[in-house]
Amino acid sequence: MKRNMVTLREANTLAEKQSPQVEHLDSEDAFGFKGAVRIHMEKLLGLFRRHMRGTRSNKENSLERAMSCVQTFIRFTKRPIWLWTKEDLPAFLEHKNETIAGGASTQTQAGYITYLRILQNFLMTDLGLRNEIHQKFGVQLQEWVDPTNSIVIKSKRNKRKKLTHALSDDEFTMLMDEFSAAIELAFQSNSKARYPLARDKVMTLVAYSYALRVSELVNLHLTNFRPDKRYPQFKQFASVDLIGKGDYEGSTHALDPSIAEVMEWYLEFIRPAFQDQDTEDLDLVFYSQQGGPVTDEQFRRRLLEIGQQAGIKKRVTPHMLRRTNATDSMDLLGPVGTQKNIRHKNVATTYDSYYRPDPNDYGRDLSNAIGRVAALRGRKPSENEE
Repeated sequence: MKRNMVTLREANTLAEKQSPQVEHLDSEDAFGFKGAVRIHMEKLLGLFRRHMRGTRSNKENSLERAMSCVQTFIRFTKRPIWLWTKEDLPAFLEHKNETIAGGASTQTQAGYITYLRILQNFLMTDLGLRNEIHQKFGVQLQEWVDPTNSIVIKSKRNKRKKLTHALSDDEFTMLMDEFSAAIELAFQSNSKARYPLARDKVMTLVAYSYALRVSELVNLHLTNFRPDKRYPQFKQFASVDLIGKGDYEGSTHALDPSIAEVMEWYLEFIRPAFQDQDTEDLDLVFYSQQGGPVTDEQFRRRLLEIGQQAGIKKRVTPHMLRRTNATDSMDLLGPVGTQKNIRHKNVATTYDSYYRPDPNDYGRDLSNAIGRVAALRGRKPSENEE
């Protein structure tokens, strides 16, 4: 079946023809919409947010996850909700599999499908909203999620998930150096990218330092940070309290006190550039240029871009920063300490996902252990044991 592709320009033109009585906005929103399309999209998303919070009693982190999923889908389709089709969902999931290192996990795909289905059901069951869309834009709202196009996630269930590799010390240095070079050039040329680049470098350091998931990073608030009287060198940035996957509450402690200097510099010189009198959430740590949270997709694109410019052969992703922290922590804290610091419920998850011992190290450790046992028993080890 031929895909029904309606361009953004056509959508805006259609809105202007169908709704001349609606006040038009000259400026585009974060999705590229303007005029009547922008106004009605803001209305629908606002109603959906209230539906998730009120009718479905979603917690704040679940609510933000739902809105992020919907917003990411909007950016992919580049079309308003009433022009979505059944062909959009499988195309979107295929895109996510291609752009996420190792492919999108079953859980990630299921999350997108769940929230998009909730949005669909909310709109489809409200006859008033459907009629309003038809009257304003001359189109009938149609389903974009059904059993025939959401079944694609089942094909991944039995596949072994590819490992996310950690960055080596040299690769991490290359990434930071490339960020610094890009930031310096942007400030010298007075580029609009200067503050977003500086923000994203700090986001990279924070994601690594506290082993944050990308969803935790983009929704991080100043009230999440905690000081530690035992380690005053961290100031108020010693640890972060979070509610992570599965509503699991925990905290993660930074290991490098230099993160305090980074955060103080960011809060004094960079963060205020994203705030104005219309900023609603004054406690949010990282803002987009529109004043809301940075989306996970924005941060993914930036890391990929800087990693490629730095000449890093690996595909640099937000989760790679978390894995790098866990890999570095394993030698310092051990498996149990690392499990607690990256907030896994079970140490088996840490072993399975992050613990990858070097076979050469294992061989040396085994040889040393045999040698020690032999010494304790008062005999020399054989040549094979050495």
